[in-house]
Amino acid sequence: MKQLKYKNKSYFCIPIGLLVFFSLLFVIGCGSNLQENQESARPVIKQYQDEISVAMPINEDFFYQAVVSISSLIDTASDKTHYKIYALIPEDFRKEQIEKLRSLEKIRDNCRFEFINMNDEANNFLAKDFLGIDFYKLAVSTALLKSVKKCISLHPSTLVREDLSDKFHEVGLSDCYVAGVPGFCDFVENEEDYLQRLSIENFDYYINSGFLIWNLENCRKDKIADKFKSFLIDNKDSIEGNKFLDQDAINSVCSNKIFILPLAFNVFPNKKVNYNDTKFSARFSEEEWKSSNDSPKVINFSDDGGPWVNFNLKEAATWWNYARNTEFFNEFQDRYLFGVS
Repeated sequence: MKQLKYKNKSYFCIPIGLLVFFSLLFVIGCGSNLQENQESARPVIKQYQDEISVAMPINEDFFYQAVVSISSLIDTASDKTHYKIYALIPEDFRKEQIEKLRSLEKIRDNCRFEFINMNDEANNFLAKDFLGIDFYKLAVSTALLKSVKKCISLHPSTLVREDLSDKFHEVGLSDCYVAGVPGFCDFVENEEDYLQRLSIENFDYYINSGFLIWNLENCRKDKIADKFKSFLIDNKDSIEGNKFLDQDAINSVCSNKIFILPLAFNVFPNKKVNYNDTKFSARFSEEEWKSSNDSPKVINFSDDGGPWVNFNLKEAATWWNYARNTEFFNEFQDRYLFGVS
């Protein structure tokens, strides 16, 4: 009986020993996995040390254009480029739309969003009087982006075709408020009156607001936001007949401190402009005109008739490919192909 009792103890010891053995393996494995997870997490932390800030005004009308624009922004980014996207949205922007925008963070893990309510006067000094999304970009000049020193402003109807980090870091804005590409100004009927209203000498430095790089430090230091507000209030009577009032504010207030960017950063594919037009040829060489149209870095579809309605435009197929690769392409089809609102 004693011998049997001894054997029984042995039988109990074997499974206990195995349990301890596998428990140790589990602990070691967990430790190894934890270490691996920590290792894999490190690049994600590092990638946010040198982010490029991008502000984009987005509302219900431009939601799908914004999805495509941001998709192109992160798709063309180099491996070292990471964007923090400040989505400037109205108060009634739907939660489901926010979640759809957040789904873009999963595509390449090279962007993250911050959503800012532009109906809140604490965020937008123009909220009382000027609530159209085109005026949102003017609020960027305040402390809206807090400690951000420099940022890109993108219209939601733009399509990004190349990485923007090199130009962002290359452009020196030490003495300037903003950088942009000269506009066509073909909407101006009486040039003399228009220039006088803006208090500028000519249109040589009149920039389009579709793609901008802001020096936020200078804007905050010189209280540019207050000057924007004064200009808009003084010109409020013309807001109905002038869809470029936000652009006029930038050009009037910042007129002597504007940095000119190459044409390739704001190409209009639906502008039938002949290079021999004297106004245009005075601003850009024929070589730049040709190279920019052949290899645009940012395409601006802000004119009426973007690729969502005009399938024959340059890069229309690219625009629709980005739409197709979203998780909700059926919504694009319903809205723009089948006319279902």
